[in-house]
Amino acid sequence: MLSPEALQGLVEEFLTRDGTDCSERDTSLETKVAQMWRPLDLGIAVIAFNAKDGTCSTVAKDQLPEIEIR
Repeated sequence: MLSPEALQGLVEEFLTRDGTDCSERDTSLETKVAQMWRPLDLGIAVIAFNAKDGTCSTVAKDQLPEIEIR
């Protein structure tokens, strides 16, 4: 389990990575964060850790293999 501050930091890092802004209009980071939290809160997306390269990303829950999700 991560602290709320750590989760917020992960979400903001996802949204500010180079090459991740696919929107055609200017949207504030605050709005993007709120949009990203929605699928996480609904349980349709999860934050996944890749042990091979030590990175985290958000993934649609139905795209994960059948493993234990915490």
